[in-house]
Amino acid sequence: MKNAFSFGTISYHHNPICLNILQLQGEHAQTIVRPSNAIDKIKLIPKQRIQLHKSENVTGITGCEILNDGQLLFVDFDNRRLSSADSQSRSKELMKLSSSPRDIAIIDNNTVAITLRDDLSVDVPLFDGKIFCTNCEDHKVYCYDMNGDLLRKYSDENLRKPFGIDEDSHGNIYVAGRETNNVLLISPDGHRTKELLTSKNGLCDPYALHVNKTTNQLLVCNEFGGQAFLFDIAN
Repeated sequence: MKNAFSFGTISYHHNPICLNILQLQGEHAQTIVRPSNAIDKIKLIPKQRIQLHKSENVTGITGCEILNDGQLLFVDFDNRRLSSADSQSRSKELMKLSSSPRDIAIIDNNTVAITLRDDLSVDVPLFDGKIFCTNCEDHKVYCYDMNGDLLRKYSDENLRKPFGIDEDSHGNIYVAGRETNNVLLISPDGHRTKELLTSKNGLCDPYALHVNKTTNQLLVCNEFGGQAFLFDIAN
């Protein structure tokens, strides 16, 4: 874990991580087809629109989290800061960081971990014993098991430059398409997809997203401009 920050008594820790970069072999591509009935029922209800406060540089959100108490956290790559927003969309800067942050993750009720660019760390989402990662160069989402074996990879003509990725409590995968200005929902078996959000919902270069399984909410952030959008997930 890199650079853990604890709210209340704030502490700063350096613990090196070693992660292997996997070499893909073989062709296991899956082309996603029409939506299934299960993901057809999922709808997003707009709850909050956030505009983060300005700083000396253009705001560049690369990671976000929803705390169970409703507080929203954001890391700003260009301004090297951790920011928050409350339920009234009031935002503030919590702290300056030593270098540009890549992402943020909740460790427990009092601690979050932030990966920093200069520490050369890598973060990989782990869902139900499976590792998911996005590749913005070939526009695909990859799924591995814990042994590093490729289980499947997903592609869709409506998903270009995928970045942020997360999972809901039903095993559905949410992916932000930066170039396509959308959020796609992928069914647990990887055979179905549904476009949940587009530029009509305010997305412009969406980069970071987070699903809170307790509150059943989705937070999506545009990379530039400091805009973020909170939705309730309805089944």
